Formats: sequence, structure tokens, C-alpha cells
Amino acid sequence: MLRSGFFAAASFMSYQQCEFNFGAKPFRHPPSVKFSTFNDFASLKPSEKIILPRHRRLALLKQVSIRDNCCTLCCDVMADTELRPCGHGGMCMECALQLETCPLCRQEIQTRVRLIAHVS
Repeated sequence: MLRSGFFAAASFMSYQQCEFNFGAKPFRHPPSVKFSTFNDFASLKPSEKIILPRHRRLALLKQVSIRDNCCTLCCDVMADTELRPCGHGGMCMECALQLETCPLCRQEIQTRVRLIAHVS
């Protein structure tokens, strides 16, 4: 489950490629100031180091089963929280507390309300 931290992201057009070096091998052009690498603090399992072509990754994602009522941000727990005043939901309280603005409408969040599911 996602708790907090730094999350690197990159976007590419089709067929563009890039190699990320998180410190596993010496940098070709290291920064001139003292720095720490990703590998100084964390590590990836071998399966997490594999970057698949898009069509293969999409095929694998189609095999993943996610419950209909799970949090759309972490996908780990049930979505039980509504943002106010916009009224958007679909997330758990833990994820909602990490947001300052609604990810759907970008409205500032004033409160978060945990919804109680009625079971019959």
C-alpha cells in the first residue's frame, strides 16, 4: 500500500525510449554536488526492473483482477471516502488525506467524509 515518498514519473510518445539509471551503475555525468541514489535507500525486485513493450504490458494488465469498489488510487482497500465540496469519491480515506485538490475537478478539498456502506 502506498504511504508516502518520492515517485519518479516520465511520459513518452510512441516508440520513444529512455534509460533510467537509479544508481545501479556509475553515472556518465555525475552531479557536481553530493547526492544519493535510489539504490542507496531502496531496491527493486528483478521482476520490477523489467520494462515491457506497451502491447505486452497491456496484455498482462488485462489479467489483473481489481474489485469494482476498490480505491482508484491505491487499489488496495475499499473506496469509502467522498471529497467536499465537489462530491467526488472513489478513494479510500488514507489516499484522500494525501490530496489537497480533487484529482477529477482540481477543486480545493475542504473536508473528506467517510461513507458508511449499508449491507442488507
